[in-house]
Amino acid sequence: MPKPFAFFSFDNGVPKNRLGLDNAEALALVERDLTFTRMAEIHEGSAPEATRGTFDLEHLRAIHQHIFQDVYEWAGTTRNHTLRVEGQQVEPPASMYKDDGRLPLRFVPSRLVESSLNATFDALREQNHLQGLSREEFAERAAVAFAHINDAHPFMEGNGRTQREFISQLAEQAGHSLNFDVVSAERMSIVSYEARAGDLGGMRRLFQEISDPTRVAVLGHAQEVLSARHFDWQSTYITTAIPGEHYSGVKAFHDPDTLIIREDREFILVAQSGDVPPQGVRVDFTASPYPQPDVQAQLQTEPVTLKGLSLEDFAVAAARRLAATVQGGDLSPTQVRETARELAQAGERKVNLNVITEERLGRDVQAARQGQVQGFERMFQEAGHPPTVQLMQRAMHSLELQGRDPQGLYLTAAQPGQQYEGRVETRNVRAAVIADSEGRHLVTHPASLKGAVELEHGRVQFTAQDGQRNQMQMEL
Repeated sequence: MPKPFAFFSFDNGVPKNRLGLDNAEALALVERDLTFTRMAEIHEGSAPEATRGTFDLEHLRAIHQHIFQDVYEWAGTTRNHTLRVEGQQVEPPASMYKDDGRLPLRFVPSRLVESSLNATFDALREQNHLQGLSREEFAERAAVAFAHINDAHPFMEGNGRTQREFISQLAEQAGHSLNFDVVSAERMSIVSYEARAGDLGGMRRLFQEISDPTRVAVLGHAQEVLSARHFDWQSTYITTAIPGEHYSGVKAFHDPDTLIIREDREFILVAQSGDVPPQGVRVDFTASPYPQPDVQAQLQTEPVTLKGLSLEDFAVAAARRLAATVQGGDLSPTQVRETARELAQAGERKVNLNVITEERLGRDVQAARQGQVQGFERMFQEAGHPPTVQLMQRAMHSLELQGRDPQGLYLTAAQPGQQYEGRVETRNVRAAVIADSEGRHLVTHPASLKGAVELEHGRVQFTAQDGQRNQMQMEL
């Protein structure tokens, strides 16, 4: 007979765990490191196939099970089922709510969790999983789906990370990207609470921002500024101004890139620097539209010919032309590769695109459709630089000897002089491959790891070295 739910936690309320930790702060620190590694496995493609599934209940459970398998015995079990704790079966609670100091709003009752989630997943399936939509329309609908999943709150712990991974995969499949890194903890808490109360305005606004690369960059820069001033932006509601809306407040920071306004102690607004004059402390303005990447306009400033350019200049020009082609039509991966080869021929450049994996090409194509061409630039730089091509070939061969398919990994060369952090996947006298937290597999010369700093859970911090003494930026 299952034990009562009181057995789920220690006397102080900390959930019982595989680590035997009854201190909330200690558990949070260890959990962060363990789940970091498991999430990296999902991003790099080494996690079970079910973690990148069909956007249904089993897919959501698989994500949670993989991320939290090292922490909780019941990982992957929704709260409408009995939970395994210390080898015992425990009755789930009838309901739950988040104790965050606000008026308690209960989540969906435990007995209705599955039906609530299935209704959301059925709606997504009927909408073709939000594929074929503009960024704005995708953001609107994804916000609703995310709010409904959060309201179901299917797991006793770890809902946030699981939901963000699930919805980010949905965005990726639909050809969009979501950047939750720029969302403060306080903002996520507030918009989630509002959504449970029936107000989806804040959640929709959040998704509009994190799906827009320009507004993500504005938020990211503002958060860097705040962090440099030892300001805890995670505990503050920080958002970007809505174009066309009128604002007033006290100017907290103003540089050529960013305007930060403090409306009150709990709310920070980030706007474009040009919206207000540099003088004055109090500001009163109407937010202007955010500039969107215009690859076609940028092409007009590129050289008419690709011939005679340095590798770096060629990579920039060819990347923009390739991005314009991708944005102009629904090209297959084979067609994208062929277009890249044609551009190389036009520039009289020898490029080896065989070292560009299918996973990498697919992600770079998605980024290019959002106006981000840096991936294509790196692709041409690496594929056009013989020492880097050789290093990449060695890394791919090493992975194949381990029984791994390089085509399923985002394989890219670490840039000499840059510092990285990740887990060593393979290392020999010819090449080293390190998996980072962004789902990339960084290829570097093994000399890079000689002075590496060992971190927790098998991760290392290193500065990429150029063992062949050939900088990627050199002219060919």
